[in-house]
Amino acid sequence: MMHGNSKYPLELKFAVCCGEELTHFSKSDIRKIPRATLSEWRKTPISKFVNQFENGAEHPTVIKYLSRRDEELERSKQAIDSYMTFVSFIKEAMGVRSFTRLLGENKEKFVEVVEGLDGLVTQQYFLEHAGISRNRYWGWKNILEMNCSLTVDKICARRTPNKIRDAERQLCRQLVMAGGENKNVIYAHAIRKGQIAMGRGSFYNIVQDLTTTKQMKTYKPRAIKIRAKNVHDIWHADVSIIKTVFGEKWYLYCIVDNKSRGIVNWRLSNKLRKSISADVLREAFLNHNADKLIYMTDGGSENKKIMETDLLYMYFKVTHWIAGKSVMASNSMIERVFHTLKNEFGSVHIAKDGLQLEQILSSTIEAYMNRPHSAHGIYTPLEVLEGRDNWLDVKKVIADAKKERVAANKVARCENCSCSVEERCTEDVGVME
Repeated sequence: MMHGNSKYPLELKFAVCCGEELTHFSKSDIRKIPRATLSEWRKTPISKFVNQFENGAEHPTVIKYLSRRDEELERSKQAIDSYMTFVSFIKEAMGVRSFTRLLGENKEKFVEVVEGLDGLVTQQYFLEHAGISRNRYWGWKNILEMNCSLTVDKICARRTPNKIRDAERQLCRQLVMAGGENKNVIYAHAIRKGQIAMGRGSFYNIVQDLTTTKQMKTYKPRAIKIRAKNVHDIWHADVSIIKTVFGEKWYLYCIVDNKSRGIVNWRLSNKLRKSISADVLREAFLNHNADKLIYMTDGGSENKKIMETDLLYMYFKVTHWIAGKSVMASNSMIERVFHTLKNEFGSVHIAKDGLQLEQILSSTIEAYMNRPHSAHGIYTPLEVLEGRDNWLDVKKVIADAKKERVAANKVARCENCSCSVEERCTEDVGVME
């Protein structure tokens, strides 16, 4: 018994398989063929029809159809390669970040282009050349389909319950715009007061375009950092010059603990003497009951051979390091403390005499010791120095807030996005759970 397809000529089948049917046959002839039959021919491998011809691949019909098909494929490939090369050129000329930002600002047109590829190239191939990940493209596509008023990226809060909501973002930005010494201090105070509950990285990402103090980017060689494991293991000492409004010069002797960044002792004097440095070290050593520590200074005259003065009884307990000589590291940690005291608090330079300057320094140092430090997260130098830096479990606070956020987002209602239909929301929540 002859198969139903046998009534059609082999050349017609081969033409349909190669996509050349309209070039060599009339539309009326093609319309007489059932759609299922045409679909079957298009899905059939070309080699199956080629083998049915006499002489196979050397048959004139096969050569004619395949050569034209290969030429079109080659032209399409060359056009696509040229287009992708042009895209790569634009991306390199603009810079990856600028190019990605441009696509994000025109995400509607970009999604339209990707969805309209129609099999010319795969979406993955196109996105790789554009430098856009599948997750980012999915996010852009969802943004165009949704318009949730609860999240900043407009993606439905119930579909992505882990996202920080827009109200939390606005609160973070309001806290920074209200003013403060720096972003870490603002973040730490907000965590301590329970105003926000999120990681410091998330907070910085939300307020990265805001500034609270003058921020200058400098590119300096990376210095060797010295970090102590415990408090009173390493002390940094130095002297800083402070002038009154009348130009009178005063010297601030200061010792800073490496681990806590806390000021363990200080003194103000109008003279620069090695004996004063020795007195400040002796008081700090006795007041804090230090067992064995490293005393790090610069090579100034007030520090040379300081352990050979009247501190001989501390000789075997204190090791004197000179920055850049005893160890290839700088004494910049205490320089940063001086910078903070003089510039971030701002009231040091308004003193009229030494007495007023000492009063201002006393209150300024107290404020510094009770202000959260970036090296300790939400804790202050005084808390770390006294061993009280574990009274709040920040990770637990953030984890609990995340659970509450997920629960709130799962039952959120928004009239803007397409997910506002109750049936769809119910189905999606069921899938996530």
